[in-house]
Amino acid sequence: MESFMNYFNSIPSRIFILPVPFLFSFQDQNSSEGIYSPEDLVITVFGLFTAGTVITSHTLFCSLLAMAKLQHIQAKVQQEIDEAVGTNQTPSIEDRLKMPFTNAVVHEAQRYRIGSAESFPRATTCDVKFHGYNIPKYMAVAPVLSSVHYDPLHWETPEKFNPHHFFG
Repeated sequence: MESFMNYFNSIPSRIFILPVPFLFSFQDQNSSEGIYSPEDLVITVFGLFTAGTVITSHTLFCSLLAMAKLQHIQAKVQQEIDEAVGTNQTPSIEDRLKMPFTNAVVHEAQRYRIGSAESFPRATTCDVKFHGYNIPKYMAVAPVLSSVHYDPLHWETPEKFNPHHFFG
C-alpha cells in the first residue's frame, strides 16, 4: 500500500484514478477526521469488482432464463437486433438506442430478480432522519430493493417478467 501511495502522490492532480476522495480520506492517518484505513480501500475495490461481476452475471442469467421461458420475447429481441444491425454484425453499445425493446429486456431482467444486490450494505454519509427514525452518520444500512422492484404502485405487473414496464 505504501508503494501505491508513493506512486499516487507522484501523479499530477488533474489525473483521477480509483476513488480519489477515498484515498485522501486516509492519507493522514493521524487525523481524527479519517475513518478509512488502507485495508478499507482494498475491501472497497474488491467490493466494486465483486458487485460488478455478480450483477452482470445475474442480469445475463435472468435474461437468458426469460428468453428460454418466454420465446415470444426472444423472437422479438432477435427481430429487433436483426433490423437494427443486420445478421452479419454483432450489436454494440452505440446500437442500443436502435433497440428499445432489447434494452427494456435487460432493464427488466435487472428489476425482476435483483436479489443478489441486496446483500451489499451501504453506510450513511451524514446523520439522517428517515420515517421518524434517526440514523447516525456511518451507520451500516442494507437496501431492500425488492420493496421498490415489486411495488404495485410503480409496476403494472410486478410479479411478471414484462419488458413493457420500461416504456412510457
